[in-house]
Amino acid sequence: MDKQSELIRLTTRLVNIPSVVGTYQENDVAGFIFKWLKQVPYYQQHPDHLIKVKIKDDPFQRYNIMALIKKETIKETIFGIGHFDTVAIDDYGFLKDIANDPDKLKVKMQQHASTTICNDAENDDIVFGRGSLDMKSGIAIWMQLIKDISENLDHVKTNLLVGFVCDEEGTSTGMRH
Repeated sequence: MDKQSELIRLTTRLVNIPSVVGTYQENDVAGFIFKWLKQVPYYQQHPDHLIKVKIKDDPFQRYNIMALIKKETIKETIFGIGHFDTVAIDDYGFLKDIANDPDKLKVKMQQHASTTICNDAENDDIVFGRGSLDMKSGIAIWMQLIKDISENLDHVKTNLLVGFVCDEEGTSTGMRH
């Protein structure tokens, strides 16, 4: 599978997981990200480089995920961040029930293409759904980048630390923590 198809597939899987800010749903997508990264051979060899960081005194028991790729001979580190929560889905109106289902949304968009402002319903490179652009596609890119870099450590010239954080859409609790 080519990289673009892999990213579309991963983005679709992330969008399929509802993660509205300020709900326990955020833990579902965080759990998916953690489990997916845990399967990367680098983290099987370095389990202490992939950690869950619980948000202190959080009513939803949310957590951030920190993923580090480190070469002992390198001191410089690039830090990346992405949030996995989304805003609510009420604005989807009659499509609310499928707001997290890119495949069903695409079909609906195609059925209503003549009455909507969306001219891209036929484009297979577009993933519809809540959070697809803000920012589950970005999360998918970070996840794939981590996997790719970890498989090519000989070429690594800087360490990489990526924070996958909850609650950016509300009070930025994840990032502030």
